[in-house]
Amino acid sequence: MHKVVSGDDGWVTNVEALAFLKERLQKREEALKRYAEKKRKDDEEMRKGEEEEDGKKKKKKKKKNEKIEAIEKEIQSAEDAMNSKLEVADEIMDKALRYLESTPAKTQNVESAAECLRFLNRGKDSKGRDLRLTPEERLMIINHAPEAPVVIHSIIEKFESRYSDSEDYVIEDIMNSSKKYLRQAPSS
Repeated sequence: MHKVVSGDDGWVTNVEALAFLKERLQKREEALKRYAEKKRKDDEEMRKGEEEEDGKKKKKKKKKNEKIEAIEKEIQSAEDAMNSKLEVADEIMDKALRYLESTPAKTQNVESAAECLRFLNRGKDSKGRDLRLTPEERLMIINHAPEAPVVIHSIIEKFESRYSDSEDYVIEDIMNSSKKYLRQAPSS
């Protein structure tokens, strides 16, 4: 399980969500493989048992088989209901994964996003100047990895009233941190 870099479960970055979903889907696939293998072995053992019992006390077997069939139907019904719910959950996770892979999160890693968040959380740039970003703005910066000033203006609420013309370093610092931490070449 991934630790949330912000320290607050309410502030999960896209790159963290993507990493979590990939991990979760991998575990789900492994569990499905184990389940299929176990079911195959159980079915094989049941067939062997039926073959051995063939010819022995057919009357008792018929009564026993009716009970077994009823139980098997109940089990199959429960399995079908569970599988239906799991299919819906898998579909939701798959759609979320496809969306996140279409965002800058695809080329990011959790460690670099954490580094960027630490920089933004300090609230000051490398020269000690105040950035005055809200938690929401920091999260959006990480999720969008802005490359252009217009994107930063759209992320920072009331930018013009919060920052004067002499504070243009805010845009430059955010773009530099985005480039340094968030805009990396995809790993192979």
